Amino acid sequence: MKKLISLILAALLVFTITIAVAEEIPTIVTVNEWLETKGETTGLVIVQVQEVINPVLALVADETGYVNLFGVTVNGEMTDFVTAGITAGDILVLWNPRYNEFEGTVEMADAMLLRHAILAPAQ
Repeated sequence: MKKLISLILAALLVFTITIAVAEEIPTIVTVNEWLETKGETTGLVIVQVQEVINPVLALVADETGYVNLFGVTVNGEMTDFVTAGITAGDILVLWNPRYNEFEGTVEMADAMLLRHAILAPAQ
């Protein structure tokens, strides 16, 4: 848990510095806030991959909730998790995922992948 918190704080620091230079400060949105507003809240969503269900669908979570993630956008193109090298346990920093309901299940879609952190297994 300490590694996860350290990794998230490091990612936030990198983004803060990068964005401060660009003179824009993005909003960090929790999964729960995103779900409550049905995706109307825009900004960064930082999640950990809980399970890769299939090449384009994963269960992701933060400390406030869980949601399905349908693929990610890398360099302007929809990319599956295998191609992006995303596995369970990884931390993803996403930008403005779209709220989508598919067969009665809510999912994040069209999320731009800004950062992908791979956590080393505990030794």
